[in-house]
Amino acid sequence: MKGHGSALGLYALLYECRNMTLVLDDADSLFEESNSVNLLKGALESYDASRKISWQSQSAKQMDLPLSFEYSGSVIFISNI
Repeated sequence: MKGHGSALGLYALLYECRNMTLVLDDADSLFEESNSVNLLKGALESYDASRKISWQSQSAKQMDLPLSFEYSGSVIFISNI
């Protein structure tokens, strides 16, 4: 992903790439939104064997996303910050 994304968009992207390596290139706006930061913290926990993240809202259901899932992928951040 390159550019801007919302927290819900990040949740969808993490779900789609839940077993892969996701590259976030110049998506610095994600670090300014607390919901995005919390999703990344949950997805990238280093001490927990199960990394389950969730989005408990009607908007996830409307996008045919599960309300929670286990994330086993990894994330590479490319940023100028």
